[in-house]
Amino acid sequence: MNKSVREIETLIETYSLSHSVLCLHMSFSSLSRLIPSPETFIDLFLSYGTTLIVPAHCYGKRVQYVPRLNIRQNGDDDRPDNIKIPQSYKGDIDPEDISPQMGIVARRLAKRAESHIGFHPENAFAGIGPEAERIIKTQTPWNVYTPYDILMDVKKAKIVLIDVELNKATPVHYAEMQAGRNPFIRWYKDNNHEVRPMRVGGCSDGFENCRPYLKDLESLCHAGLSSWRIYPFQAFINRLSNIIRDIPEITRCEKPTCPRCRDCIAGGPYFSFPFLNTHLMKTSHSFCKPGKTMGIKSSK
Repeated sequence: MNKSVREIETLIETYSLSHSVLCLHMSFSSLSRLIPSPETFIDLFLSYGTTLIVPAHCYGKRVQYVPRLNIRQNGDDDRPDNIKIPQSYKGDIDPEDISPQMGIVARRLAKRAESHIGFHPENAFAGIGPEAERIIKTQTPWNVYTPYDILMDVKKAKIVLIDVELNKATPVHYAEMQAGRNPFIRWYKDNNHEVRPMRVGGCSDGFENCRPYLKDLESLCHAGLSSWRIYPFQAFINRLSNIIRDIPEITRCEKPTCPRCRDCIAGGPYFSFPFLNTHLMKTSHSFCKPGKTMGIKSSK
């Protein structure tokens, strides 16, 4: 075995990452000196029976919200700079459309034939490994963070950050939700060109402010020049949701006028339930089928 790869194997063994579920957020740049390719990195974890869950977010299917639905505290989603040229969401995602911000490992993972990708037009997750299908198939446009509900019951679930900070850690959005904040509501067109609601995360630029409160949960280690931060998933979420409840301002970013921070800290959107439930009922029956794992286009 290559000596450089052995460094990563040592971390997997030392921090009990084998046969676990990892919420992985990372930059591959530093690791590229240790390991030949993102595929080799993925295969290494799979050889240890590990399941990898990564963000597979893509942008371009959001449309202007339905004007007759009066939503308050929704992060100013009616501003012109938040309106995208809509593309209909047909229930699958081309891995080539996944944002480069997700990192090359996430994009390569989503391309693999054995991977699973969530049923969400914008904030999908992708997964690979023994537990991936069971976790990923729970995601829908409205139930954006349901995969994390599953992980709260997985004993060996962990969050792994490699050369990135908490502002890249999607589980923090889930902790916000557990603390009582409602995710923002946005809109997309389904395969019948009908406008449907979806829920998405808000501003994450202030999330690193939370790190001092998580220090005792954090395992900090290195492989080559790469820096790894490892947290137990359940303890991370429980601790962080309590902190957010006690210190709501802790997640605020440095931009004083950020509408998403303002509205998220206030509790997030509230709306007319009967009207929205009509949309959700139509969505659930005609398009958003809970428990459906969406396929991806094969790469050539």
